[in-house]
Amino acid sequence: MCNPILKSVLSINIALLISISVNAEVSTGIRGPIGLIGPKGDTGLQGAQGDVGKVGPIGQKGITGLKGDKGLHGDVGDKGLTGPKGKRGDLGPTGDSRGLQGPEGILGLKGKKGDKGDVGGYGVQGIKGDKGALGYIPGGANIGDMQYWDGIKWINIAAGLNNTELKICNGVPTWSVLTCPYKIGDTGPAGGTVFYLTDKTSLHGFEVAPLEDITYQIGCDGKLFSTFPQNEYVGTGEHNTLEIIYWCPESYFAAKIAHDYTLNGFSDWFLPSVMELKLLIDQKKSIGVFYDGIYLSSTLLDYYGARSYSSYAYSYGLRAGKRTDNGYIAKIRAF
Repeated sequence: MCNPILKSVLSINIALLISISVNAEVSTGIRGPIGLIGPKGDTGLQGAQGDVGKVGPIGQKGITGLKGDKGLHGDVGDKGLTGPKGKRGDLGPTGDSRGLQGPEGILGLKGKKGDKGDVGGYGVQGIKGDKGALGYIPGGANIGDMQYWDGIKWINIAAGLNNTELKICNGVPTWSVLTCPYKIGDTGPAGGTVFYLTDKTSLHGFEVAPLEDITYQIGCDGKLFSTFPQNEYVGTGEHNTLEIIYWCPESYFAAKIAHDYTLNGFSDWFLPSVMELKLLIDQKKSIGVFYDGIYLSSTLLDYYGARSYSSYAYSYGLRAGKRTDNGYIAKIRAF
């Protein structure tokens, strides 16, 4: 429905327009004032949608946004393959300071004993010391008592009995009617080395003269003896030696050389039987200078053989050899 006022205004305006149009040809009147704007009409129907316009140009790059929060750690990846060994680096410069001392190492094996050094020259004589205090030697209990210094203190020795004499036995003054007892390795009565004792008193046994690095032969090869010196036991070596010399008196054979030997006025030396020789070699560490090798005995075998004894570590023991075999001589004596 149209507004009545609006309808009336429209009718007047239309009439004026018609009137003006009719009278135009006759004369033009004064133009009237512009009427008031009429009220807004109803919204018309929406028109059809137009075509899509062209894509506009790309705009400028926007400002970088703020940094986002740190993301969570990802899962650990599989271990990679071992890379090839790198080249050895250059030697670094020597440090300025010395490092700390390391822990003490394990004690090494004891080295060989070195050669004995030359004797040094005499030192300058020292200043004379003060006079010492008067020493004290305790008195004895009986007439004839004696004392000796053992390196630490004075030791009292009771007076000896009648017909006894004072001897030094193993470094100790001893009253005795007999010779001092011996032990293996001692110097014997003739100056040899004691290697065997034959009784419990340790006053009797065998001693061996200093050994020489010379070899000899038994000799008598193929010679027939009326009484064969085949004795092997302890105490038979002297008899065997005399028997061999009787039939083979040559001075360059072993038995004759042992028999003719003299040391410190003692001339009763002989070539040992094979068992006497064994006793000697069993004590070779107590002898001092000892040569490893074959040692001849005075115990013979048939017409050509002879007993001997080997002191080698790899062939230690009795052996049956020939009378022409070379070997060392051990000159021994009984006391």
